[in-house]
Amino acid sequence: MNDITPDETQEIFEALPPKWEGDDLVAEVILSDRNLELIKKASVHNLVSEYVGVVGSRVKRKKLVEDFCSKNYGETVRVFFNVDIGPVRFFENFESLIETHPTEKPSSFVVTSEAEGVIYYPCETPSGRLKHYLEVHSLWSALLDKSDDDTANGLTFLYKGKLYLNGLYSASCLENGFDGLTKFLSLLQKDKPHEVEKGHILQNTLHSFLYHVETDDKFAYLLSNFSSFSLKFDEAYQAYSVGFSFDKLREEYEERYRDYMIKVNDLISASLIKSLTIPAVIFLTSTRTQAVATANSGASHDEIIAVNIGVGLVALIVSVVFSMMMISELQSIKSIKAEYESLTGRLEKKSSEAFNAIYIFRKNLRSKLIYANTVLLSLILFSIVHATISLLWVTSRTQGWAFSYPIYESVAFVCKWTRALFSVVASLFS
Repeated sequence: MNDITPDETQEIFEALPPKWEGDDLVAEVILSDRNLELIKKASVHNLVSEYVGVVGSRVKRKKLVEDFCSKNYGETVRVFFNVDIGPVRFFENFESLIETHPTEKPSSFVVTSEAEGVIYYPCETPSGRLKHYLEVHSLWSALLDKSDDDTANGLTFLYKGKLYLNGLYSASCLENGFDGLTKFLSLLQKDKPHEVEKGHILQNTLHSFLYHVETDDKFAYLLSNFSSFSLKFDEAYQAYSVGFSFDKLREEYEERYRDYMIKVNDLISASLIKSLTIPAVIFLTSTRTQAVATANSGASHDEIIAVNIGVGLVALIVSVVFSMMMISELQSIKSIKAEYESLTGRLEKKSSEAFNAIYIFRKNLRSKLIYANTVLLSLILFSIVHATISLLWVTSRTQGWAFSYPIYESVAFVCKWTRALFSVVASLFS
């Protein structure tokens, strides 16, 4: 029965324009079909008293609204609005509204005598003092969420000294808007993982901004100078964000740096262990090949040639496979280098301070990658030289050459083709 829409409230108020008589809001209305219908509707919704007075009547007693009918049309009656007890609260001006509801607004109210006209709330697009009044409540609600204790009309903050903030302010604080409020509320709402830190930043800013102001004037001072306060809070929060981002980015890079160094070290160690196959094959080649011309065993020349060819193939296959493994490791090094350079590029864009702070790490990792690249290329070179010399050795033993004669030509041949192959491989992974 007591639900009434803002449009219905406005319709009744405009049809029965009341005036303030002290603390009472009274309308004198000439009864008509339309007016009586609205009065009864307002009474049903508890917007006005169910008793009305008849102007000019010798009987001063008020009568029930339901007792009036069409025969009373033309009479003047006094309708009393329920200022404090109805579903809609009525206030003469914002001073009276703030006096009773400074930080907790009524769900529905009317301000009757402001220079900008009658103000109804709720409404679609608040403006002027109403908009600023609602902004005060948004600010108070945000401060309440970050307070350590609260009372009916006060907040207590304990970080870096006790600060009590009451809700006292005047209508003059609503004359101008609160620059920076939207950004201030947005900063408090974002970055949920940093709720505690934001609360400390807010309390610290409040303490430094209001410590010199008398307790009863603190909230009014905050409202009157809110743009300065919001700027200080923003600067403090941004300083924290930059510091946090700096530390976070640096820690992330240091962790990745350790991972990269472990990968490169493991790669170098594994490659060096694999390279031990080369001495083993050298030993096999040098001990298992026999010269056909000087063979003194019972084996035929064809058997000796077959054995030598088998030993040469083993040496060649081992060298080729080993070189392919080293080339694969070079590709891994190249991938690590690309990932590392991409990471440092993103780091430089996000925070030049963090980028500069890890200069030694970047230098060490770059040197380590160059060293790994050199080791792998050297192992590939050794493998190529080994394969070439092994084939020449097997060939000479099989044909019965005197190895001392062609040594110069053999070395020149090996150096020529080794240099060419090494240049090709190095260009692919530089």
